[in-house]
Amino acid sequence: MSEETHVKSWYGVNWNWIGRGELDTTMEMQHAYNEFYLEHRLNPGYLPGTMYNIITNPWLELPAAWLGEAEIAAQDPRRSFYCLPYETQVVTDELGKTRVTIHLDYLRKILKQIAEYSVEHEVDLFKKAGWYLVFLDEYSGWGKEEDTAYTLDRMYGLTYEMADIFEETLECDDIEFKAQLLQSMRNIITFIPGNPLTLEPYLDEYPNAKVVPMCTGVEYASAEYRAMLDEYAEKNTNGEKWIYAAGAGYPRPCYLTEAPAMSARLLGWQMYDFDVSGDLSWETVFYHVWTRGQGVEYTQDQYSVGERQPGYNGEGQLVYPGREYGIYGPVSTVRFEALSDAHEDYDLLYELEELYQEHGVTADEFDSILEHIVKELYQDIFYLERANSIDVLINNRYIIAAMFDLIEQNGVALHGFEVSSGKVSVRLSSSAGTTVSVNGTTLQGTAMESGLLSYTYTFALDQEENYLKVSANTNGVQNEVEIFLSGKATAYGVNEVQSSISLSGATLETDQSVGCVKVMPSTDTETVSVKLDAATWSVDESKTGVTISVYLYGTDDIEVEVMAKLKNSRVSKSITTFTLHSGWNEITLDVTTQLRCETNGDLEYLMLKLTDTNIAMLGI
Repeated sequence: MSEETHVKSWYGVNWNWIGRGELDTTMEMQHAYNEFYLEHRLNPGYLPGTMYNIITNPWLELPAAWLGEAEIAAQDPRRSFYCLPYETQVVTDELGKTRVTIHLDYLRKILKQIAEYSVEHEVDLFKKAGWYLVFLDEYSGWGKEEDTAYTLDRMYGLTYEMADIFEETLECDDIEFKAQLLQSMRNIITFIPGNPLTLEPYLDEYPNAKVVPMCTGVEYASAEYRAMLDEYAEKNTNGEKWIYAAGAGYPRPCYLTEAPAMSARLLGWQMYDFDVSGDLSWETVFYHVWTRGQGVEYTQDQYSVGERQPGYNGEGQLVYPGREYGIYGPVSTVRFEALSDAHEDYDLLYELEELYQEHGVTADEFDSILEHIVKELYQDIFYLERANSIDVLINNRYIIAAMFDLIEQNGVALHGFEVSSGKVSVRLSSSAGTTVSVNGTTLQGTAMESGLLSYTYTFALDQEENYLKVSANTNGVQNEVEIFLSGKATAYGVNEVQSSISLSGATLETDQSVGCVKVMPSTDTETVSVKLDAATWSVDESKTGVTISVYLYGTDDIEVEVMAKLKNSRVSKSITTFTLHSGWNEITLDVTTQLRCETNGDLEYLMLKLTDTNIAMLGI
């Protein structure tokens, strides 16, 4: 894989705290930490020379040392993000309210210095830059929403004003570079842990109060909240959103000492799966013990004190000072290495999808493949801890590596596969001159306008274990990828389905034209429940999944809640909410990750539930 890091990150490296562990805050020590993080594909939030060790006179001047470090960072493919310095000041607004906010004189001066340096050295110092406003941290939890909106509006108002001024005054012979530089300046991101939706009531007064959404490990467990953040990000930040794992506990993504390393290890897969572009760790060198209610203790043995923040052990500390062992720079932890590997996984998926896009694979098609590969690693954002979890992860990486070989050496890309009625339909493309086979059957391709060949192959899931095995040979270069699909599929027709259904709020009739059992809601009913008796299906931990084919009459999409009753549960529980589109739909429930038969026992029945505006005629 390339050196370039695609996942953005901000990993706190407070040089003042490093000094308390290393007894050294020289630029040499800062460079040692900086290089260590970059080698692990993690971005130290602050550039060397940003804070605590530089005294400037006058203070409004940005030191040349920082500008030089920013130039190096802007051109380093390992560095995807760094923080701009800022100063705060106390102001009294027009209503007489006292606020801590951004110091505009400082902001104005550094923006000018950075823009002029960028032109002189022909390097865009704004492209990878952003602000992390620590003084407004977790604003939505502390009632600081208006102060945050005020500061963001004030900061971006000046930034946009300065960019407009630079359009006229910034001397640059390269017109194209100048345009790119000023666009990067206008696109500088700001992220602050908190719920950005709480800022929306203030947008009329503070229209520039836009902040990158931070998906916290607690709130992000809600699919409804994720959907709202996605909508906010598309509208306000070009789709960009970050994850903030502080305060979250296992099995959510977290960095705590007591959590399994897989909790951090899977972060890269989950970020890519949920289109999260950045990862924030508020601090990684918290080299002291926090005693709640008594402040911070600075003197302790770095290696023998385990409980640094009771209830949140490991929070804020992902490396150790190397001084005690004669190491110049930090010493890694298992969690730090796991996060490094997680970011590498993100980059692998990013680069694979880029190659797939060149073959015409859409984002939705790639997502469908990824969804199948990761389904045994986590459910929603929750890590599924099982005895063979590490083996599953290793096998997933083998699959990704094999997909790389197929497309790089044979020009073969998977476009996805669909499972329906006990059969799977596979779509592929390849470069000309490549022999492609699926499960031992050589395929004949159809030429496309792009010059590639397209293939479709359908086979029954009639084996005890069913795999998709794609093989390719190009001038003697042979590669293959093997993906487990499911166990043996048993299909039930209309008669079997009809005998298993009991209803509430609806009646049944057979619809021969569609080939289904038609569920017709009663007049003015507020709830329709379709109960499917699963006693004869024998769905237990030996099975892989259950698929229900549902036909939606009409043209409007609706949502249906899917519930399940399992042997070891006293009541039925909600499993998922599924959006039905007009025509046939496939609702698939995974035995391991959703029904969890290993713990919950055999499946006794499923229920499809519709309420109020979601009520419509269905076929099953």
